[in-house]
Amino acid sequence: MRTFYILPALAAGALMGCMAVFPGEAAEAALGALTVFARSVLPALLPFAVCVPLLTAGRRVSARLLCLLALPGGSPTGARLFAEAAMSPGAARRCAAMTGTLSPMFFLSTLSAWLHDPRQGAALLAVHLLSALLCGVFYRQKPQGRIVLPPLSLPQSLAQGGQAMLTVAGSIVLGAVAARMLACALPLPPFAAALLHALLEVTGGLHALISLGAPLPLLAGLAGFSGLAILTQNAAYWQPGGLTYADLIKAALLRAGLAALICRIMLFIAAL
Repeated sequence: MRTFYILPALAAGALMGCMAVFPGEAAEAALGALTVFARSVLPALLPFAVCVPLLTAGRRVSARLLCLLALPGGSPTGARLFAEAAMSPGAARRCAAMTGTLSPMFFLSTLSAWLHDPRQGAALLAVHLLSALLCGVFYRQKPQGRIVLPPLSLPQSLAQGGQAMLTVAGSIVLGAVAARMLACALPLPPFAAALLHALLEVTGGLHALISLGAPLPLLAGLAGFSGLAILTQNAAYWQPGGLTYADLIKAALLRAGLAALICRIMLFIAAL
């Protein structure tokens, strides 16, 4: 149990030490992450973060409906929707695995622009959503009955959505700075540095990998994993209900493997 607390403390200390040694690079990484957040993440997430919870506020709904409603918003909309639900740990893992996704708007706008091909962005979105839905097959325990959600007004949803966006922004900045500090401390080649960036913070990492010509299955897999920054966002809502960070990482690895495999199959069929 002590190791669970010691390792994050050591990582935090190492990160702060690197920031003291490379202050310019740390500030540049934080500014770049905030720029990506303001241009690509906030416009795609905030409207959904405010509107989606209003669709089910004060109602008895099924977990299946909540999972479907979570997909248009992306993370951490799904985790936020289920934050008030009382479920068994097994059922919670199933719902978390199916809703730990990226925003569809990210694929259709930002990622399509980076790839210079809207069709590839749409294809990656289809792969992303399909892999998330297939995750439910590997988690057999389903939520029983309907979930009663508390009433929620528009001002309350706006306030909660704003708080969620601050969590998103903070995790993106932290992930981007951590990736940059590791690249400064370790002499990594550009592709390895971009891959590490994507594992820690997926948006900036995908941008770097696309600029280096990374293959689509790799991009699909990394989007399915969603990066530790997004897993941290979801953990902020899931952990009070009993899910651990390890639970979310296992589900993310499963989504990543499914997404990469599905993308590879699609490319194979398209080449026939």
